[in-house]
Amino acid sequence: MSQRPLGVTIVALLLIAAGGLSLLAVMGIAVFSGVAGRLIAPLTATSILGLINLVLGIGLRQLRAWARVVLLAMLGLSLVSGAFIIASGGGLFGTFLAMILWGVLLWYLFRPTIREKFR
Repeated sequence: MSQRPLGVTIVALLLIAAGGLSLLAVMGIAVFSGVAGRLIAPLTATSILGLINLVLGIGLRQLRAWARVVLLAMLGLSLVSGAFIIASGGGLFGTFLAMILWGVLLWYLFRPTIREKFR
């Protein structure tokens, strides 16, 4: 198996950390909060996204092609949604910075040397 690039390792670890923290936050709110019943939809969505991040991070760390493809799709959708947010006049600065990060990640994951590692 080929050696994993440092950038892929960093992205994978960040996804694993984000996923794990999301799941811990949901469990903490569910266990220690009296409002968990009223927050069932947001807690469920956060749990699902946390699990997706965790699985993607593990897949990227193992250089699985499906993890790269799913992450590319999520980044593309994030760019489109960010464009809609900016067009509607909301969250200009933060959304713009996030879109730059998403664009850099897309560029990185499409680089031939990185793409080749996922074959």
